[in-house]
Amino acid sequence: MPSAEAAELFLRIAETSDGRGAHGAITAAVLADSARMWRQLLAIVRDSADRPRATRHDALFWVGRFTAAKTTGGNAEDLASVVDDDDDRDDPFWLGESGDPRGVALFEDILRR
Repeated sequence: MPSAEAAELFLRIAETSDGRGAHGAITAAVLADSARMWRQLLAIVRDSADRPRATRHDALFWVGRFTAAKTTGGNAEDLASVVDDDDDRDDPFWLGESGDPRGVALFEDILRR
């Protein structure tokens, strides 16, 4: 199965699961095909009507990592840049943790550039 198809399958699992199942599925989707995931993850983040808080938080973690990769000179489409934890955490990832929807909007703006 191509990585993009695997990632889509994992995201469908995340959309219908909660807790550990959704967490694992989101992580697997990112690892399967990180280059295309931030848009789908952003949709999960914003879906407060149908997604459990923990699932939205897991998706937000990865959207923040994609944003951090892009703003710190990495490549948001390169998995190594996205998962690199060697930085000092002075990146925008923590804006998403504030719960302020403007942080999520800023992430989207940065990633769309």
